[in-house]
Amino acid sequence: MFVAHRERLASHFAAGDLLLFVGGEVKQRNADTDLLFRQESEFLYLTGIDLPGYSLLITVDSNEPLGTKSTLFIPDEDLQYRVWHGTPRSPAYWKEKTGVDSVLYQKSLLEIVRSVDPSPNHFHLKGSRKSLETPEDTDKPKEEDELETVRPYTTDELDTLLAPPSSLKTALNVSRATKTEYEIAIMRETSRISGEGHAELMKNTAPGVNEYQLEAIFRHYCSVRGCRRQAYIPIVGSGLNGAILHYNDNNRVVGENDMVLVDAGCEWNGYASDITRTWPSSGTFSEDQREVYEMVLELQKELIAQVLSGSDYDDLRANCSRLLTTKLIERQFLVGISTEEALKKRLATKFMPHGLGHLVGLDVHDCTIYPDTPLEPGMCVTIEPGVYFNPYLLNPALEGENASYFNRELLEKYRNFGGVRIEDVVLVTETGPEVLTTSAPKEVADIESLMK
Repeated sequence: MFVAHRERLASHFAAGDLLLFVGGEVKQRNADTDLLFRQESEFLYLTGIDLPGYSLLITVDSNEPLGTKSTLFIPDEDLQYRVWHGTPRSPAYWKEKTGVDSVLYQKSLLEIVRSVDPSPNHFHLKGSRKSLETPEDTDKPKEEDELETVRPYTTDELDTLLAPPSSLKTALNVSRATKTEYEIAIMRETSRISGEGHAELMKNTAPGVNEYQLEAIFRHYCSVRGCRRQAYIPIVGSGLNGAILHYNDNNRVVGENDMVLVDAGCEWNGYASDITRTWPSSGTFSEDQREVYEMVLELQKELIAQVLSGSDYDDLRANCSRLLTTKLIERQFLVGISTEEALKKRLATKFMPHGLGHLVGLDVHDCTIYPDTPLEPGMCVTIEPGVYFNPYLLNPALEGENASYFNRELLEKYRNFGGVRIEDVVLVTETGPEVLTTSAPKEVADIESLMK
């Protein structure tokens, strides 16, 4: 898999180009305590190594894959590291696991780069420059300088030598946008576990439970199935908190007749899932809750059906606005106005102030975040419409120039409702959309049956 990823990336470059990727380092949380390490996504894509202190050098000898050579640089042997962290993997292990042509220690990185002697604007770097650059403290005794076998680059030399970062970033985005079968298999598993985690939350929801308890259940469910990391901080919003788009305080007691909105997904082998489900705390949808929920569910299904190879994502977003506007008028949340006029005035944004979705992969908001080309087989996108009754949007609307188009009496009924969002990860295929997150129930009957 990683050999294929490197070949796909190298195909965007010319003979003589040098691509250097410096992997992530451990980040300090506070005092002498570190954060849980998570590798840079591009480095994971090219090597699969989720450990700090590694680098990868790709030399493009020709436009044919067999002409491309990859060298992995692993942390230098260190006795203290072994004392504190255990025995590191051997060069032979990493050569077999990653499929690189050779494995060397980090101390030889500068020497190898110098020996290749890349031309200006043909040296592409992703990550820190410190392994190549002259240290800021240059007041060493002259005799020590003379003992150096390889001279580091000066800052000015690197500034001249390195190509603009945008060219490498663009090639990475194009390479990562469509997933291989192996990547899709990983994302199926991540999505399955995340979806089952949502189902577990539904079974454990009842008035009186705290939002942070539901978050803990989800984290535990995923962790014991091998997904130690979350793809992002879970959102668990009950009542009005469900109308706060990136709410993650997760510290409110769930009420008797609340809607509970949970946006949560785990990460497995570096790949993310992203699921949102909304359900009633009582286990049974009231008439008002069902009205809004089924409007959003109907909208989402119509949009998923449009996730087709060759489709333009901007068209999908425009269709979302049109469909949502029509449904708000049909259900009399908007009154006295046609769909066309309401679209011109962008009235639906008072109920859904966010976009339709994004790419998903090694990052939960992957690559370019939004597809910037027509959809292709192998792309994974989210479809996540919602309807929210957020006072910071609706109160000004009820006092503004378009106030007469909002059904004040009906909206008053939903003042403490919060919101509904339904989100799935959808794979683009040659034959149509495939929802990867089906293990998370979303039909009203399925949710109510599960929560009995």
